[in-house]
Amino acid sequence: TSNLKFLQHQLLEEVKKGRKLADVYDAVQHTPKTVPRVYLMTCIGACCIDSKEFALIDILGDNVDMAKALQHPIKGLFYRLYIAMELKERLGELAKEDAERGVLLAAGCIQFFLTNIHEVIKEFNRIQDSVAKDKPKLEKIRNNLSVALGENFQRLSSVPFLDVNLYKTNILPKLFDELNACKNAYTQQYILNLIIQSFPIMFHLVTLPGLLVICIALE
Repeated sequence: TSNLKFLQHQLLEEVKKGRKLADVYDAVQHTPKTVPRVYLMTCIGACCIDSKEFALIDILGDNVDMAKALQHPIKGLFYRLYIAMELKERLGELAKEDAERGVLLAAGCIQFFLTNIHEVIKEFNRIQDSVAKDKPKLEKIRNNLSVALGENFQRLSSVPFLDVNLYKTNILPKLFDELNACKNAYTQQYILNLIIQSFPIMFHLVTLPGLLVICIALE
């Protein structure tokens, strides 16, 4: 990712000289190889957010579509981690919106990260089935899962305008669905720990009955 950071620095220097990045963003979409294309789109898309040429929500939509092009589960895990890391600083832009528009944009961001979390879990399950007998490899994959899921949960919990109502209606039911659908005890435990650690205590107090029900069901 250091090379991509260097590219971003150079591109933003070009912006200062009056260069528009929209053409560059459009051009990289025609990169023939899938992996370079998706990383370049995310890298340059982040610069477009910084330069105000595109809104955050537009780049999120493109990233959702591009992530589907990666069929290899390991590559998918690392790409979704990269997306979450790139969006870390850009989420703060939402806080500058007025409340009504900010809540609408926050809902879009929430859906993006929930989709990312779902895909990370799905890709992990695919990988785990193929290496179940190779314990060292399985442990390495679990570590990758922990990093990718943890980063996405952190970004999800830091979305501006997120309040207990959005958490209760838009986030927690989807995370409960992930827990119910996941048959792997390790993944279930890790997701549950992330839910508890990532969100404010007040959110858990309001939703405690549902959280207790899901905990009992998992046992």
